Amino acid sequence: MITQYFAQKKLLFLSITFEISSIYLLFFSKDFTGKIFAVLILHTLASITLSQIVWLILPKRYKKPFPLSLISLFVIVFSTPIVSYIALIILYIILKKQKPKTAYPFNHFSIWKGLEELRIPKRKFGEAAIIELVRNTKIPAEKRLKAFIFLTEAISPETVQLLKLGLSDPNDEIRLLCFSELSKIEKKITSSIHYYMNILENAKDDKEYLDALENLAKSYWEAVYLGIGDEEINKYYINQTYKYALKAIEFAEEKNLQVDPHVILILGKINLLKGDYESAERLLRETLDSNIPKFEVIPSLAKLYYEKGEFSKVKELFMKYPYLRYDFDIYPIYALWSGE
Repeated sequence: MITQYFAQKKLLFLSITFEISSIYLLFFSKDFTGKIFAVLILHTLASITLSQIVWLILPKRYKKPFPLSLISLFVIVFSTPIVSYIALIILYIILKKQKPKTAYPFNHFSIWKGLEELRIPKRKFGEAAIIELVRNTKIPAEKRLKAFIFLTEAISPETVQLLKLGLSDPNDEIRLLCFSELSKIEKKITSSIHYYMNILENAKDDKEYLDALENLAKSYWEAVYLGIGDEEINKYYINQTYKYALKAIEFAEEKNLQVDPHVILILGKINLLKGDYESAERLLRETLDSNIPKFEVIPSLAKLYYEKGEFSKVKELFMKYPYLRYDFDIYPIYALWSGE
């Protein structure tokens, strides 16, 4: 910085010397031809040195592209002999008074994490084509096996039903794959139930006891939601979900603890399955006012109003939350009721 400061002073001194010399020759030299030539040379040298000074003190963003920025400065300085020196003084004062900008910390956002949170359905075979590949036994077994393998990548109530269909498939590999995948899903749910049942029996405090009740309700609900069992087993899962969800809510009220709103939502859905519309509506309305995303609650509430025959309320519900059109799963229902 010190070296640059002295270099700038030296260049400024040279520039002023050249400029004064050119002015002196212009007014006091008698040889017209000689003085014009000398004045041009001296003014050119003065302009070159002054443009270098200006270029050095300019912020980095104005120095690009090089050397075009330097040439532009030279042209401006050369065409304004006296004004350029006044402009240099003004520029120096302005830059001197400028305060450095505060560099605020920048929070980085992982795009991959964001994409994982987006609810975008996978489309490897095209819509509906996967069902045709699974059900049509005339299609080559290799293609059908790939279709079943794809089903195992995105477990949902629909894929579970298709995997169940594969249990009676004539192809041995497909039957084995479907049985293995369904067993894996069921084992995962059963292990979760046993784990939280053990915590429930050995809970050290009320908070741990409540957590165990909530997670038992969620585990049984997963079995209900996926439809992993047959009709009789599914009834058992529904009753167990109802039992532990209700216990969790009552225990939280008794001990003045905060219950997970998802448990209230689950109990609302179970009441809807049981046909208890009054309790279901009360619970679903309660979760609608919680921090649970609306797209998790609205479909159940809309189903409730539909089953009750209150169709105007279904439309009113979707019109109240127009942003639901951006949810891939809800959009077809939204479009139907909103008239899009």
